[in-house]
Amino acid sequence: EMLGPVTFIWKSERTPSHTSESRQLWIWLHPMLKQDILEELKAACQCVEPIKPTICTPGPLLTTSEEKSQTELPDEKIGKKRKRKDDGENAKPVKKVIGDGTRDPHQPSSWISAATGIIISDLTMEMNRLRLIGPLSHSILTEALKAASVQT
Repeated sequence: EMLGPVTFIWKSERTPSHTSESRQLWIWLHPMLKQDILEELKAACQCVEPIKPTICTPGPLLTTSEEKSQTELPDEKIGKKRKRKDDGENAKPVKKVIGDGTRDPHQPSSWISAATGIIISDLTMEMNRLRLIGPLSHSILTEALKAASVQT
């Protein structure tokens, strides 16, 4: 059963001077298919052991009373012009996004197979892929990007 269309790039590390068996398969798919295809790939490649995520988690969110106590101004600021910090009761709380915003930051984003040595990494929100179409697309790229110097 087909889950959906994907595009991919196969990257082999093999060069004339380097005979490594290391390869990469990069898969792009519609976000709606992500979870189903990820589960199928993990099952097919026997990647069941999660690799522990290495992210920093922020401290606990402040309550409204703690936020108000932090926004109180010292005595030397009273009487001087200052910008309004919020809209009072109409203020909307700021939403804090931890990690990439699409998964729990405590959940793994990479899995490894002890039997095959295959590693699956979910790079959601870590990579962007843009498609530029039109007569000015090449000039936009040449203005926006600078070729890196090759160092050996």
